[in-house]
Amino acid sequence: MVMTTLSSAFSPVCYTPGFGFLPMCKWATRMSAPPPPDPGAQGKVKWADYPGLVEVQSRTFEQLVDDSLASGSSASSLSLHIKKAEMATGDLIALVGLSDLHSKDSLAETLTEFMLDGKIAERSLHRLNAKVNGAVDSIMAMNDFALKAIDSARANEPGLFGALMIWKPSKKGIDEVVKETFSEAMHIMSTHLERLIVEHEANYANLDRLEEKLSTLRDIVARENKTVAKGKEELLARIWTTLGANRKDLRNFERNLKMLRDLTTYRKHASAHIMAALHTLKIVNQDLEDMRERVAAPNLAGSKISPEVHMNSIKNGLERLRQGRSRAKQIEEAALRKALGLDENGFELDS
Repeated sequence: MVMTTLSSAFSPVCYTPGFGFLPMCKWATRMSAPPPPDPGAQGKVKWADYPGLVEVQSRTFEQLVDDSLASGSSASSLSLHIKKAEMATGDLIALVGLSDLHSKDSLAETLTEFMLDGKIAERSLHRLNAKVNGAVDSIMAMNDFALKAIDSARANEPGLFGALMIWKPSKKGIDEVVKETFSEAMHIMSTHLERLIVEHEANYANLDRLEEKLSTLRDIVARENKTVAKGKEELLARIWTTLGANRKDLRNFERNLKMLRDLTTYRKHASAHIMAALHTLKIVNQDLEDMRERVAAPNLAGSKISPEVHMNSIKNGLERLRQGRSRAKQIEEAALRKALGLDENGFELDS
């Protein structure tokens, strides 16, 4: 205030010719200049919308659970099926090496590449569930921190006597705490969404490579036997049948035959599962970007959301996320039991 008054007092003198070079005039000019624009102010949160953010968080992970329920499988169970087929492919490679096929070398090489790609896809799918669960845990931890921070700020709000004090301790007001925690929660949600999108896209690319290898295998086998190479759906199973039909170990033969026959089906299930999740994540990511733009602009509605409403929204959101996580765990366990051929009590199902 004093600086502004002095600057205003010196300004008329400084406009007089010959006085502008004086140090006090340079100081006055510098003081009267407008402050430089804040580069981060444009995207800064101007008001918080915890009810909207919590709804986006809960809806995202509830939809991912629903996608798993619709497919009747999970990323981990699908990875287990691919792992089984990968092991059967190893036996098939050995069988091809002992055969009298003209293209056995190129066929064995392509099958080996297919097996290695299957290993990458299997590990990536297995890791996917951990990534999703990690994102949920991180978001829940941030929301819990925000709830406690807002509650603490509300408890420390000055009463009537405190409001009349000339000197006040430098503590953040509740509105500032709400906006800061909201901004951090939105950032964490956005970061995890972007990571999950990249992870799902990588999984889809891995599964797509398996499809490409099947096409290559079909072309190689077609040169040997057009009947065996007809279509890709049960290509590996037909190769196994053709080369291993006279094997003495019938039980091992039938087991590998089923694994190879089911491979294409589970690859398709895995691709559909990944695509559904990717679609959900991209829609939610766009919703979050829209929210980011909305809260960075003045609240045109003019209605302020009370701290109590924010706190209740966070509490409800935490409960929904806990329920969703519990539901996802049940689906995961059921899908794994099915993949392992076990009943609800963990006993092996009758074949």
